[in-house]
Amino acid sequence: MSGICLVTQNCLHNFGSDLQACALFAKLRSHCGAVEVLNYWPGSFYEDYHGKYLKLSGGTMLKLKKLFSNAVVALHSRDVDLSRRRFAEFREENLRFTKEIYKTESDILRTPPEADVFVCGSDQAWSPYCLDPVRFLSFARKLKRGAVSYAPSLGVTAVPEDKKAAMKAYLAGVDCLSSRERVGADIVKSIDGRDCATVLDPTLLFDSAWWQGKFDKSPIVEGDYILSYVIHPNPQVRDLLLKVRRYYNMPLVLLFGGMSASVYYPSDNAVYSAGPKEFLNLIYNAKKLFLSSFHGIVFSILFHKDFYAVTSRRDDSRMSDILGRTGLSDRLITSFSDISGRADFPDFSRTDSLLAAERANSETYLSNSLSQWTN
Repeated sequence: MSGICLVTQNCLHNFGSDLQACALFAKLRSHCGAVEVLNYWPGSFYEDYHGKYLKLSGGTMLKLKKLFSNAVVALHSRDVDLSRRRFAEFREENLRFTKEIYKTESDILRTPPEADVFVCGSDQAWSPYCLDPVRFLSFARKLKRGAVSYAPSLGVTAVPEDKKAAMKAYLAGVDCLSSRERVGADIVKSIDGRDCATVLDPTLLFDSAWWQGKFDKSPIVEGDYILSYVIHPNPQVRDLLLKVRRYYNMPLVLLFGGMSASVYYPSDNAVYSAGPKEFLNLIYNAKKLFLSSFHGIVFSILFHKDFYAVTSRRDDSRMSDILGRTGLSDRLITSFSDISGRADFPDFSRTDSLLAAERANSETYLSNSLSQWTN
């Protein structure tokens, strides 16, 4: 047996992307010692990732957003450089990439990795707004290798009609189908016709103790604080955070995630230097958390934190799905008034047992899928 090659989101400085890749890589290694991550950089992603500033391409509004983001990066240049180094160190410690760098499917077919099976996932690998045949493992069938999906997210509640034909063609090449969200699994089945398993995000395949071994728990920010990590700009969420800061009378710490929207929100302390380990540290040590980040919510659940999930996009099913499956739907809010009448602290009494059952089902799916090629 040659091994397993993981095709995942590795083109962004994104906390969740690197943490889910770390988890899935570790889980795959428990099935097969020989695991590599496909060193895949489509289009201009390689240059964008290794460059400091965003290229001012796209329409007027997009250019303005990128220009604003670049200004924030320039203003906090030293901290942003430290963040980049921390991302690189985390990858060096937790992932192993193919030596070959690939930019297209043709590159992969020309000099394919030594693997019997390719696994795609997780994160928004199957977003209908950036369909990529490589992330659907279209090359695997041409190489006569296995193609397994593990927890790819579509990130939407519906696929546009003009995207369905392409998605159907790409799905046909995947041997084992799964999705991170139930709505995603339903969409995949409606397009492809085959059953699609609903499985946990890779980060949830491991418990709190495993993750606590991945970072230094000594507080980066001293004292009690509220942590805010909200991705998309939203006036209602801004109003919520302003009221939250006054209500709890604690400093509001803003986690900068490379998005220009981050500076749209109020803060007493903005952290621009975090890598994946610091992301975990800030969540672990926060007194209260207000988040629109899927993986921020995941680790708040794992660490049993006093958190609220804040809706900043109408078409995003990711938060409601994981909260529903862990018995924590009451933590989803849209405004400050929603906090009234809610429990002061989440009820985790059922959460761990629900997660244990979901974890067992997810691991069974992965084990059964891989066994077709790795035995």
